[in-house]
Amino acid sequence: MKKRNPEKILKNLKIGLALGGGAIRGAAHLGILSVFEEEGIKITKIAGTSAGAIVGGNYASNPSAKEIFKKLSVALYKLVNEKEKFGFFLRTDESVPFTKKIKDALFKGLFYGTAITKGAVMKPEEYEAVIGELIEDKEIEGLPIPFITTAVDVKSGKGVYIKRGSLKKAVMASSAIPGIFPPVEMDGMILVDGGWLYPVPVIPLLKEKLDIIIGVDISPEIKEETEFSTGINIIMRTNFITREYLKNMQLKYADIVIKPQVSNVHPGDVSKFEYCYARGVEAARLAIPKILEVAERKKKKPYEGEEEIPL
Repeated sequence: MKKRNPEKILKNLKIGLALGGGAIRGAAHLGILSVFEEEGIKITKIAGTSAGAIVGGNYASNPSAKEIFKKLSVALYKLVNEKEKFGFFLRTDESVPFTKKIKDALFKGLFYGTAITKGAVMKPEEYEAVIGELIEDKEIEGLPIPFITTAVDVKSGKGVYIKRGSLKKAVMASSAIPGIFPPVEMDGMILVDGGWLYPVPVIPLLKEKLDIIIGVDISPEIKEETEFSTGINIIMRTNFITREYLKNMQLKYADIVIKPQVSNVHPGDVSKFEYCYARGVEAARLAIPKILEVAERKKKKPYEGEEEIPL
C-alpha cells in the first residue's frame, strides 16, 4: 500500500492544537509536535493551558520541538537543584513508595497551612523567576504561530482567553495553581490556572475558523476511589470529578483527541520528562492515520462555523 503524504493531504487546511495541563507530563506535547514536524503537519493556531501554555507558548515562539525539549530539560534541571525554593513541588525519585508517602503528607501540610495564612506557597518574585527560566518573554501578537492561553478571573468568576501582550505574563496567569503559585493581576483581573475551566482548551479555538482541531489530553484517568476518611480527601476527589467533566465537555468539540500514556506519571517528577516526551511521540504516530482521515473528510465538507459555542 502506498504511504499517504500528510503534508500533501493537509495542504490548505487550517489546524488548531489545544494543549492541556499536566506539569511534567507536558513533555508529551513536545513529542507530539516533533512527529508533526517530521510529517510536515503545520499548526495554524495553538491554545494552551498551564503546562500546555508553557509548551504552546514556546512552540508558537520557536517552532522546533527538539530545541524546546533541550531548553526545558536544562531549565528543569536548574530548578530542581534549587531545592530550598522548589523542592516541595518538583521530584526526582519516585522509586521508594514510603518516601513518596512522606513527601505527599508534608506537601499537603505545607500547602493547606500556607493557603490558609498566605496567598500562595511561592512568592510572586520566585514564581516570575521560575517562568522566566521556562519561557522567553515576547509579545504574543508577534509570534510566528498565533497563540491563545487561558486563565480564570477569580474576581468575575469568568474564563479568560489571552491573545495579546506579554507572553511570560500570560503563561504565568495560565499556570498559577491556586495556593501554590500566586495569582497574576492583569487589566483589573486576578488570574489563576486556566485548567480550572479549560483542562484541554478546545473551546477557545472554536471561533478561530479552523478546519481541524486536535486536543491533547495529558491528565490522569479518573479511577474508582475508596479513601474518604477525611474532608480533604472528599474535597479533592469532587474537584477532580468536576475537572474531568469539564475536560470531556471540551474534548467532544475536538475533531481528534490524542491521549499519550502518561497518566501514571506524577506531575512533579522531572525524572520522567524524557519518558513523557517518548509517550507523546508514540501517541502522535498512532494518531496520524486518524488525522489524515479527518482531513480528507474536511476537504469534502469545508469549515462552516459553529452555531453555538459554550463558555
